[in-house]
Amino acid sequence: MQTTWKRAGAKLAIGLAVVAVPFAAKAFEPKKPIEFVVMAGKCGGADKAVRFMQSIISKNKLASQPVTPINKPGGSGAEALVYMKGKKGDDHTIIRSCSP
Repeated sequence: MQTTWKRAGAKLAIGLAVVAVPFAAKAFEPKKPIEFVVMAGKCGGADKAVRFMQSIISKNKLASQPVTPINKPGGSGAEALVYMKGKKGDDHTIIRSCSP
């Protein structure tokens, strides 16, 4: 009897996975330009890394909208975090911190 319940549970889990996978596989499609916030000034390591990623995204057409680096130096990253707080709910703004 216990193995019957295990089989039923396994079948249920597989059935749910088959139904859930198409919903989870739907990709994010940006509707406006993407802001990539950098917690440092221009020409620093974090800025160069973001601009390198931007060039790869653009060259390989990985996003349907442009990715724009936005430098927010100052206050040991506080300026960038305040900017991000103002963008709460905006899924077109991402941040790159200075730490690896």
